[in-house]
Amino acid sequence: MRSSPKVRFHQSFFGRDFWEPNLAEFRIREFRGRDIPKILEIARLSFADEIGLLGLDTAQVGKMLFHYGLLLLAQRLRRKPRFKFLVAEAKGKAVGGTMIRWEKDFAYIAAVMVHPEFRRRGIGRALVSEAVKVAFEYGAKKAVLHVREDNLPAQNLYLSLDFQPFETRVNLLREASPLPQEKPLPPGFQIVKSAPWEERAQKALRASRSPEALEVYGLPQPPRGINRLFSSPRKVLALLRNEDPLGLMSLYPGKVLQLRVHLAQEGVSEEVAQAFLIRGLRAAPRRKALLLVNLETANVIKAAKRLGFQEIGRDLGMVLWRA
Repeated sequence: MRSSPKVRFHQSFFGRDFWEPNLAEFRIREFRGRDIPKILEIARLSFADEIGLLGLDTAQVGKMLFHYGLLLLAQRLRRKPRFKFLVAEAKGKAVGGTMIRWEKDFAYIAAVMVHPEFRRRGIGRALVSEAVKVAFEYGAKKAVLHVREDNLPAQNLYLSLDFQPFETRVNLLREASPLPQEKPLPPGFQIVKSAPWEERAQKALRASRSPEALEVYGLPQPPRGINRLFSSPRKVLALLRNEDPLGLMSLYPGKVLQLRVHLAQEGVSEEVAQAFLIRGLRAAPRRKALLLVNLETANVIKAAKRLGFQEIGRDLGMVLWRA
C-alpha cells in the first residue's frame, strides 16, 4: 500500500486508535449512537438515488443504524468483529462515514460517504485508509469495494490507494408489471432451492464466476453465532442440468425485490436464463425488481431486457490485497 498522510494516534471511546491527520479539522473514530441524525443526513445527500431506488425512508435507515448500535455491543464479546462503522468527525459533528463487513477471507468496505460541505479535504481518503487498516488488523487478506463506473473522482482515489479493478457489475431495474407465462425448461434442466454454502451452490459459483472474482470472493461459508443475525438471502435458487449446477440466484425481498444472479455462459441459452429469472421474480411479482449481474453474463442481461429490465448503471469492483 502506498504511504498514507501523516497521522497522530489517540484512543477512541471504544479503546482503539483512530486517525487524526496533522493540520486537519477532522478525526476518524467509531460510530456512536448520537451520530445517527447526522449520518442519516449525509446518507440522504450522498445516496439519494440508491435510497429512493430501494424504497427506503428516513425511519427505515434510522432503524438500521439503531440496530447497528445494539449489535455493536453484542459483537464486543467476540475476538473478531463482524462489522464496524467508522465516522469522520469535524467540530464535534459527524461529517462522513463508512462500513466494514468481514467475510471469510476478505473485508467489504461499503457506503463511503462525506457531507458535500466537507468534500475535497482528504476525509474520504482518510476514511478508506483507516477502513483498510482496520480490515487487515482483524485478519482480512484483502479489502473489496464497489464504486459507480461513472464516479471517476472516487475511482481515482481508490486507484491512488492501490485498489485494482477486478469485475464490472451491471444494475438493471424492472418496474412492477405482469410476468410472462413461465415456459417449461428443456429436458435435463431444473430449478431447485439451495443455500450459498451447499455443495451444489458452490459448484454453481465455480461454473459461473470469473477466475478473478473467485480468487477475490472465495466461496460462502455457513453463518455461525452472531453472524446469523446479519443480512443473508431469504431464498436461493440453483439451476441444474442433469444434476450439474450451472447457476445461482440469491433473492432479497423488500419494497424492491433484489436478485443477484450468477450463471454460466456455456450450455445455458437465453431462453433458459429467462425462465430462471421468471422463477425468481415470482417471489414478489407485484414489486419493482433490481437485478445485479456481472457484465460477462451476456445471456442473463439479454434475457433480463426481454423481460422489461432496463440498465440503470454499472459498478466497478475493486480489490486491495494485503502485502
